[in-house]
Amino acid sequence: MGRQISRESDDWNDAVTYFELDNEAFLNAIAAIPEDLVEREDLMCTLFVLCNVDETEYEEYLDNKKVCQLGKYTFGSDWDSNMVLIPEDSWEGYAQEQAEEMGSVPKDFPSWIVIDWRATADNLKGDYSRIEIDGVTYLGHNS
Repeated sequence: MGRQISRESDDWNDAVTYFELDNEAFLNAIAAIPEDLVEREDLMCTLFVLCNVDETEYEEYLDNKKVCQLGKYTFGSDWDSNMVLIPEDSWEGYAQEQAEEMGSVPKDFPSWIVIDWRATADNLKGDYSRIEIDGVTYLGHNS
């Protein structure tokens, strides 16, 4: 999963839904193979070919599904409401952008006046929750 300035929970939800709709027969066949079956890997390889499913896309689907499960566990029903996630390392810029967009600070604010954006960002964090996805910590808030 590529790093973006922000992501929406719908990015992951939609990816899971579309893969499941497009590959229902494949997923049902995979689910029918016992986990402890010695030949499971060989059978899965055969299913990839027979069902014309790309193994990389399947792995991405599994990753996306894991993110959705973690999101629902962390944020509850808010996860299904197009939640915006901001990488923690972009948080300070996000706080500044939010202050400007809400009109709290004019976009043409004089450059000679200094605002402590780090402290402002830290104050804003209290309204957000953390989630780690692929080693990246995001802060999430229902938009």
